[in-house]
Amino acid sequence: MNVKKIWAGLVLLLSGCSTYTLVEPGQVAICDLYSVKPGIQWSQVDKGDVRLWTVNGAELESIRFISGIREGVPIMDISNEKHETSFRPDMNETELVDAVVDAFSLSGAQQVKARNLRPAAFGGVDGFRFELGFMNEDGLKKEGVVVGTIVDEALYLIVYTGAKIHYFPKYSGEFEALVESIRIRKHG
Repeated sequence: MNVKKIWAGLVLLLSGCSTYTLVEPGQVAICDLYSVKPGIQWSQVDKGDVRLWTVNGAELESIRFISGIREGVPIMDISNEKHETSFRPDMNETELVDAVVDAFSLSGAQQVKARNLRPAAFGGVDGFRFELGFMNEDGLKKEGVVVGTIVDEALYLIVYTGAKIHYFPKYSGEFEALVESIRIRKHG
């Protein structure tokens, strides 16, 4: 075996690995707009414009913080596809739901269904909320909740997903408390 080829392959493999950090309970700044107060420890990894928190691994449960998406940028940018819907500040909530569903579908999720779109507070500003149901590529049934707002012509989303059996219900209370803890830091 060629040791140089093995070493080069190992370096490439390791460079693609993400580094997780521990998020402790207490007030945590998510971006310039807002902070949240987790009640438990989460592992965090930043992937581009997305901050991902998980306890047991992203396939089992995760919270994605998608912050400050400006005009012309894909809304979720999770599928590595060029066909994702780009954000426009004049989008209504129904268009945003459709864009999120499309992003999940492009990323490999199957039978993605959104339901129960309604107004919801996002900290001290008006926002929206809806639920998702879908299956991953392996057929694992998952549930999700999306809360969001548009502030200063930028989109902010918090997306909680988890395996329908066990993980989604186990951390739903933590997610709801996290949403209730949103504190707007800067606005206007």
